[in-house]
Amino acid sequence: MEQIAKVTKTYENGFAEIEVRRQSACGHDCASCHGCGAPDEHIRVRAVNEAKAKEGQTVLVTSDTKRILGLAVLLYLTPLFLFFISYLFLGALTGLSGGVNGAIGFLAGVAAAYLVNRRMQKTNEVVFTVTSVFSAQN
Repeated sequence: MEQIAKVTKTYENGFAEIEVRRQSACGHDCASCHGCGAPDEHIRVRAVNEAKAKEGQTVLVTSDTKRILGLAVLLYLTPLFLFFISYLFLGALTGLSGGVNGAIGFLAGVAAAYLVNRRMQKTNEVVFTVTSVFSAQN
């Protein structure tokens, strides 16, 4: 996956902080839309700065699509999967109602996604790479 980003900070260790526009499911093709209310959000992430980009430059950023999709599965499907497993099978063990068991499973999935995110932040597992520079300043 490739995206356009802006470098907001550079580090001596070969990394850069970049600001990326958050993509929505619609792809922000606003000319063909009558208004969806999707906010124009930007997120800041760390990226490997292979292009030696400087602060303020517009850059092309690539990411491993498999990795991004894997993280999306963890974030969205794990809580849902654990909700249904807990709802259907945990009742026999705990004696609680299905709704309570489902909520426990869902919260366990959210906690797992949160813990993976924290681990990735602490170990600097980077999923973005700055591959080329478009402009000197914006």
